[in-house]
Amino acid sequence: MSEKKKLLGLPISELKSDGQWANLKANEQELKRLEAEIEAIENDFALVGFFKIRRKKRDFLGREQEQFENLDLFLRKNHKPYKAIAEENLQLLVEKKIKFRVKPSRFALSGEYANHFFGRVASSGRSQVKTIEIRGSGAFMEPSVYPAELSGKIDHWGNIRLKTERLSRGLKAMLPKSYLGDIDENGKIKLKLDKTDWLLSYMGWRTIHSLEGLHFSGNKKGGRTFSDNKDKMYSALQELKKELLSAQ
Repeated sequence: MSEKKKLLGLPISELKSDGQWANLKANEQELKRLEAEIEAIENDFALVGFFKIRRKKRDFLGREQEQFENLDLFLRKNHKPYKAIAEENLQLLVEKKIKFRVKPSRFALSGEYANHFFGRVASSGRSQVKTIEIRGSGAFMEPSVYPAELSGKIDHWGNIRLKTERLSRGLKAMLPKSYLGDIDENGKIKLKLDKTDWLLSYMGWRTIHSLEGLHFSGNKKGGRTFSDNKDKMYSALQELKKELLSAQ
C-alpha cells in the first residue's frame, strides 16, 4: 500500500477518555439493535405489513445519518490527522467563477420556484444538486419567477446544500440556464444568475430540476486527492464504529 493510500490509525485509548465516547457507544449499539429488529420484521413481512417496515427503516436511516455526523465531528475534534485531511478537502473545493448549469423540470405550476437544493460531488468531480423544495410566489399566473441568487455550503465530503436568497421576475416565461459564483475556504457558496433561456414547454411552466457543476477544473490531481481523502475518512469512521461496538 502506497503512502498516499495508508489508512489513518486511530488513538483508541485516547478517544475513549473523551466524555462523548459513552454516548456514541450507546447510540451505535442502539443502531445495531434497530438493524436486527428491521431484519426480523422483514422476515415476517406478511404479518407486519409494508408501512410498518417503511416507518422503521425511515427512523433507522435518520438515526444512522445523525450518528455518522456525530462521529465525523468527534474525529475532527479529537484526531488531528483526520481533521487535517477534512480541512484539506475544503481547500481543494475552493473555486472562483464556478458554473452550475440548470437542468429544467418537465412541468411546474405558474409562480412556482425552486427554493432548496441538495446534492454532492461525485468521484468524477461532477456535482448534481437536486431541488428538494418547491415554493409558490403567491402571484396568480405569474409568467416568470426563479432564483436570481443562491447561497449555501459544501462540506469536506462534497455534500452541497443551497437555498434561494433572491428571486427574479419577468414578463416572459424564462428560466435560468446557468449560475456563476464562488466557493470559499470555509465551504460557503454564493451563486448569481448567469444566463436565462426561453423555457415554456407545451405542457406549461417549468422550474429547476437540478444544478450540475464541474469541480477541480484543471486540477485532476486535486480531484484524486479529494477522493482519496474521503476514502481515508470513511475507513477511519468504520474503524471507530467497530471499536464502539466492541464488548469492552
